[in-house]
Amino acid sequence: MKHALSSLLKFTPAALLLSACSQLPIVPVEKVEFSDTAKKAFEQYQKTEGKKAFAVSSNGAYGFSGKQSSNDTALRIALKNCQNRAAIPCRISHLNDEMFDPKYQNYANASRNALAKLNAEGNQYKIIESMDWHIPTPTQLRSVEDGVHFPTPLHLNGINTLQTDALVEKIKSDNLLLIDARYISGNPDPSLPNAYLFDFAGVAYSDEARDKKISLAIDKMMQKIAPDKAQPIAVFCTSVECWLSVNTVMRLQNLGYTNLFWYRGGIQAWAVAK
Repeated sequence: MKHALSSLLKFTPAALLLSACSQLPIVPVEKVEFSDTAKKAFEQYQKTEGKKAFAVSSNGAYGFSGKQSSNDTALRIALKNCQNRAAIPCRISHLNDEMFDPKYQNYANASRNALAKLNAEGNQYKIIESMDWHIPTPTQLRSVEDGVHFPTPLHLNGINTLQTDALVEKIKSDNLLLIDARYISGNPDPSLPNAYLFDFAGVAYSDEARDKKISLAIDKMMQKIAPDKAQPIAVFCTSVECWLSVNTVMRLQNLGYTNLFWYRGGIQAWAVAK
């Protein structure tokens, strides 16, 4: 998958939501200026050891983490801390000593270039998208205890399933909000143009109280980027054997969104369609 898409665009991890989406620029592509409090916090961040990350928002909030075991954990904690203060999507400023502003700009540029020549090639992707394990249509989210890497059903109740050619046309013609339901990563894989990243949105727990916290966090961010419940939204993840997109789009349905699309083939089908 990676080799087929790497020349198209690179995915940049940014937040619970990746906020480089051109239709709804909650956080601008340009560098976010640090508030005075963020500047002081960044001085402390620079002295912190271990894996670390620093996040900021356009309204002056910040969050950072240090002494973490991995870059992924550092990113996740920094963004969570920032968004708890900001109540809007945040973006990564630094991962360890690396500035992330160029990554955002590169992603935005790559997205624009990709959209200018967007076209699904051949029909091989349809073989992937039509794979059928005769999985029953789910009535509830699949918990992490059951595993999220598992064959998916062909359809979801009340949610439109998109094939690649149809998704391409919707991206070209509609104000479509694209949501990447995969986990945040310090070593990012390619994604689709202008996609938001919903980190952990596809994770579901059998513990209702724990699971409700995820839905509340998603609802909080969605109120900022998509206050209109009729906003067209398409969700995807890695492949037809990934339940992260299923769980995410069903969460959005439970939050009252009515114009939902599931790109079942995900990154795998997108790469095959070149």
